[in-house]
Amino acid sequence: MRSDLFWRQCCLAVLPGPHRPRRRIRASSKVLESGKLRVGTTGDWNPMSMKDPASGGYAGFDIDVMTELAKDLGVEIEFVPTEWKTLVPGIVADN
Repeated sequence: MRSDLFWRQCCLAVLPGPHRPRRRIRASSKVLESGKLRVGTTGDWNPMSMKDPASGGYAGFDIDVMTELAKDLGVEIEFVPTEWKTLVPGIVADN
């Protein structure tokens, strides 16, 4: 179920639309200006995002992809702990 939702969101994110290009440019400009890519993650969705209780670090496919994206952009990455019920409101509120 979560996997289906993830792939639907990925597809929606890349679909062209009249407002999409401006939003992407603004978001990427903000990341480049701040020098930091902030990524919300729950850390409870194996194998996509898992939090290691011993080290407090994150691992998984989503974590690897976002880490590589930050490297390609030349910015730092910050993983922001969140919960499923607050994930979307947190993004909208820029938390």
